Amino acid sequence: MQLATEVWHGEEQDLAKITTVRFVVSYSDISRFSMALSCLLDGGASEAVLAASPT
Repeated sequence: MQLATEVWHGEEQDLAKITTVRFVVSYSDISRFSMALSCLLDGGASEAVLAASPT
């Protein structure tokens, strides 16, 4: 999921957004995402994807 909003005026209320999101995933899905996120933060990947296992 990618969230983006163009900044029009640079005012504080234009720079902050709040959202609540719920993902239905398993612990193994979270574990794979955790490894992908670590790789992203270390510069070894361009994205980290949280994908749910097929049910």
